[in-house]
Amino acid sequence: MNIRKKNKVFVIIPAYNEEHRLPGTISRLKKNHSLSQTIVVDDGSKIPIRDFLPAQVLVARHRTNLGKGMALKTGCEIALDKGADIIILMDADGQHNPKEIPHFIAKLDTGFDVVFGARYIGKGMPIFRLLGNRFLNYFAGLLFGLRLHDIWCGYRAFKASVYPKISWNSSDYSSDVEMAVRVGLNKLRHTEHFVGTIYHEKGSVTGTTLHDGLKLLIDLVFWRIGRI
Repeated sequence: MNIRKKNKVFVIIPAYNEEHRLPGTISRLKKNHSLSQTIVVDDGSKIPIRDFLPAQVLVARHRTNLGKGMALKTGCEIALDKGADIIILMDADGQHNPKEIPHFIAKLDTGFDVVFGARYIGKGMPIFRLLGNRFLNYFAGLLFGLRLHDIWCGYRAFKASVYPKISWNSSDYSSDVEMAVRVGLNKLRHTEHFVGTIYHEKGSVTGTTLHDGLKLLIDLVFWRIGRI
């Protein structure tokens, strides 16, 4: 009888000064029985995040703040060392609902290499972020053949085997977009899963600014001409 091997699913959460919201995120993750391990990467928080989390959560700590991109890389490399088959990336602030994880896994099981989370654009999203997001989606699609509704959403999943092809160099929030760009350049099989997102402060943007968006546009051009 052919018994299918259960995937080892790892969730990676980069965190910087998220001692208030992260425990709630971890509490909801504990209810998801499809996970093998949760890895939190404390990216140089002022108060060590380890002090606020249950013992079963694996915490890696950067002594200084290196940026979201580097925190994600640290988490992914730990997961690969531990034999991960599937890696899920989530934000620490509670905006991503862990109940969506089985849907990501199911789509990977149908043959996709990467599944991007996509927020319902416009529903509760600050207006300047809405317009910027739409333009970035269009521009990235034009340059790299991606057809994504929400290229900057940090909630996503991929097969561990494709990590070498999508591994990013960006240290900051643009790592999310660079990852998508590499999916396009390598013509990996990808799709989307629409997820809900909670914006904690009306009109605010956590971690990203207008300057970040302008920098990203320049990065997209450089990535297209081969400087990636």
